[in-house]
Amino acid sequence: HFFEASQWLQGDQEDGAMNYYGFAHPIRAFLAGKDIAYHPIKISAEELDRWLKLARAHIPFKNQLAQFNLLDSHDTARFLHLLGEDKQRMRLAATLLLTYIGVPSIYYGDEVGLSGGNDPDCRRCFPWDTTDWDHVLHDHYRRLIQIRRQRPSLRRGDIQTLYAGPHSYVFARTLQSDQVVVACNRHPSEPRTISLPLWQTASPASRFTDAFNGDKFEVVQGEVQLTIPANSARVLISS
Repeated sequence: HFFEASQWLQGDQEDGAMNYYGFAHPIRAFLAGKDIAYHPIKISAEELDRWLKLARAHIPFKNQLAQFNLLDSHDTARFLHLLGEDKQRMRLAATLLLTYIGVPSIYYGDEVGLSGGNDPDCRRCFPWDTTDWDHVLHDHYRRLIQIRRQRPSLRRGDIQTLYAGPHSYVFARTLQSDQVVVACNRHPSEPRTISLPLWQTASPASRFTDAFNGDKFEVVQGEVQLTIPANSARVLISS
């Protein structure tokens, strides 16, 4: 399903589908500035949020959990290529892929920085020589996979938007007492400081730890103050 597939995802036919419509295409538009035909497009984080919510609203929750999320495939240009080889933004994209609701699918080689244009260039051989790998990107993928395995909220939890503005998008994944907050800022040079209304999630979590640098955060009167660096994403886990 390269386009919208909700008619098959009502709980009586398919469990999930390749989620181009509800993930790959909106994330490409937001981070790479390209539409489905690779034409220039510009959308805000607020518009991204509306697109993602609309796609989710068309299908039952269990089917949302089973959607096959992807950044790229053998049929599309590599996401890193669409980003102009921006490895830092690729880490941001990988963070969204591994934390968004649904089942993440990593196209071989993305995790080590393999690039490539449209088919057949996107089907380059995997670089088996590890000296050719981007080890920072590879370690980032490994850490995200580890977090996903450890946090049930990322596998089975609901999703709720906490903030969506011009360049920054923040959501929470919650399952009972387990909560993960994902915050991204695509602005190329300016950090963004946001007060996140965690009280809206009704989660009992009162403390969070940054999964990558260990920073600690306290929930004060239902909110957390967070600064997101430029062109980056942060993942906060309840502790």
